[in-house]
Amino acid sequence: MIITRGISLTNFLVASSALGFQIFVLYPWHKQLDDDFEKLKHEHIRVLRTIERFHAMPKESTIARLAAGKETILKLLECVTPLLYNGAIREGCIEVLELVFSEAFDSF
Repeated sequence: MIITRGISLTNFLVASSALGFQIFVLYPWHKQLDDDFEKLKHEHIRVLRTIERFHAMPKESTIARLAAGKETILKLLECVTPLLYNGAIREGCIEVLELVFSEAFDSF
């Protein structure tokens, strides 16, 4: 009788500990994960809509926007040139920009 009572008490303590762990640790953690997944889902939908809008644009319009962006970046680089100590840094930046924009134009 003492043994069965000891087993029952042990079983009760283990079950109570497990239930407390689930309620106070696992549930809040799962709630946080669910909230994060919802945020991720909304962000994914936003990105998909942005991509759809980009592909819906006429290619000529997109190329014109890329060209305008290239010119803006080059003007900005010219304004920043006095801050650069070495002319090679500026030339390297321009080469990288040319490479990036040539790849962007080739993709169309």
